[in-house]
Amino acid sequence: MSYTPDAGYVLIGKLGKTFQLEGGLRFYGLSEAEIAAIYELDTVFIPGLDKLNIKQVRSVGSSVVLYLAGINHLAAAKALVNKEVYARAKDLPELNPGNYYLDTLLKLPVIGEAGNLGTVTDVIKAGSQDLLVVSGEQEYLLPLQADYIRIEAAAIYVENAPEDLFELHKPA
Repeated sequence: MSYTPDAGYVLIGKLGKTFQLEGGLRFYGLSEAEIAAIYELDTVFIPGLDKLNIKQVRSVGSSVVLYLAGINHLAAAKALVNKEVYARAKDLPELNPGNYYLDTLLKLPVIGEAGNLGTVTDVIKAGSQDLLVVSGEQEYLLPLQADYIRIEAAAIYVENAPEDLFELHKPA
């Protein structure tokens, strides 16, 4: 039986290049929270495959290498390169306040002081400051770690933002 993610699953990252001949794959988590979570999980889900048990997770330099049950050689691992990795939301470790899994932010409504700004359609990794892509009547990029962004389970709130944050800037 092949697996297709449903509402109970969260995208946590992607598989990258193979590592050694035993079928290891580099794991690229969406954020630090997902990278930490992979060490705590027993099972992951890859679209088109059954659930896969995690045999081992290793830190190799700055990389995280994932070894999956049934993936025991280089050829099998190569077939998984660039595949998305999902986990059951209920299996993810509890996070400290202020931390979040990036996939859980997608589709959340964003509420500003003047009302609904739209919904989160993407999160852009931009160095030390992630950006929320908010699509509604207009599209906005909001700095996720800004002190005027408040994340709750049902919505993201923008409070006391800089005055010109939502102004359209036209070329001179």
